[in-house]
Amino acid sequence: MGSGIGLEPRPMYFASSEKPLYCDVSTGTVRPYVTKSFRRQIFNRIHNLSHPGVKTTQKLVTARFVWKSIRRIVHYGVRVAFSARNLKSHVTQSRLLDIFLYLQHVFRLCILM
Repeated sequence: MGSGIGLEPRPMYFASSEKPLYCDVSTGTVRPYVTKSFRRQIFNRIHNLSHPGVKTTQKLVTARFVWKSIRRIVHYGVRVAFSARNLKSHVTQSRLLDIFLYLQHVFRLCILM
């Protein structure tokens, strides 16, 4: 087991492939090193389960996977997801307000007639 300071990358071989999959074993669990092409997909799978906050998402991802600057990248991904969510709810609220104001105007016209 590792000292907890750094990673202990070890090549792991599987029967289905001749190429090794490098994994970190410093924490006592095998955590595969994820290449750039799969990082977003893994983040989305874990984060979209329940949309947890930054710290919880970081814990969930770092417990299972390893890549360079993992905490910073996950933090950024969660912040972007929250920004997009807030933007979407703002658009919906403004549309509801527009509909309400329009119906209020129509209702006033009906009373005056």
